[in-house]
Amino acid sequence: RLYSLEELHLGLNDWDFVDDNVESAYGSVQSLSFNGNPIRGGVDLIRLGVLFPALRSLVVADCPLVDLGDSGDLRDRFPYLEKLNLSNTEICGWDELEKLKALDALVDLRLLGCRATEVRTVTDAYAYSLMTGDHGAAGVVWGTMPFS
Repeated sequence: RLYSLEELHLGLNDWDFVDDNVESAYGSVQSLSFNGNPIRGGVDLIRLGVLFPALRSLVVADCPLVDLGDSGDLRDRFPYLEKLNLSNTEICGWDELEKLKALDALVDLRLLGCRATEVRTVTDAYAYSLMTGDHGAAGVVWGTMPFS
């Protein structure tokens, strides 16, 4: 067992699902890079939160994610998540991104190449209001532009 492991890179392993049926969670891991794995659903994202309950940073860039799961599950499974990279995912609706408001600790969000940011029917001001709103959390929305 790896009791003191804080950072784990599991990218590009061709894992198309996350199995949370394990003996114990990896409670010491604070940074997880899961990029490039073909997970598609929010259920797998939530399972990462079950396996790694202390995450402060999560990279799921270049995964074909189409949804983020339930906002209540996001809040419950990622209470400490400060940084989230969703770049180059298949999330295509602002309603999915709005679920991220449930992540109270989130201060850094990467969306470069995310399909939802390619939709030009919403204004940048509206996108900004979706991501910050009353929450005021997202420090980076487009992946390259910090909001002050």
